[in-house]
Amino acid sequence: MDTNQTELHDLSVNNLARHCGYFIQVTLKDDGNIRNGYLYTIDPMTGNLILLRNDNQVTAFVIMNHAIDSIVVNPDLKMNIQDLDQLFNYTQDEYKSDAPWILERCDAFVAYLEKSRVPFRHELDDPVIHVLGRARVEPPYVATSVVCDNIIIRDRVREMIMNLF
Repeated sequence: MDTNQTELHDLSVNNLARHCGYFIQVTLKDDGNIRNGYLYTIDPMTGNLILLRNDNQVTAFVIMNHAIDSIVVNPDLKMNIQDLDQLFNYTQDEYKSDAPWILERCDAFVAYLEKSRVPFRHELDDPVIHVLGRARVEPPYVATSVVCDNIIIRDRVREMIMNLF
């Protein structure tokens, strides 16, 4: 291991999140193979990593958390997240809650709720739509945007969104 590299002993999501953008080397448990790339993001629920490589073409790959034996971070090699996003021609502006395509989805969902006579509350200055007094539907108004602690209501609202779009 190079003297500038740091081995991570705490593989928690919070600790790994601090290393987004850094070039990391991941050793796998089963076969000891090494995978490396820039740490793009971490799934907060599973701890799975998404690494990016930009050799001759941009490649993204997932490393499952349960397969990780060790991680080594190279603090000298770092890209900011905006530069990593640009490798995919992705801009954060496309996903702001006031983007035209998101506003269209919001309007369509509100119209669907009105037509179906489903109780909801939506205020123009708040992008969140409150449905059935319990569920919150947040931009970009897709099935995974539904937040609700009642699984029956959550599933019903998710089904409405999937039927609409």
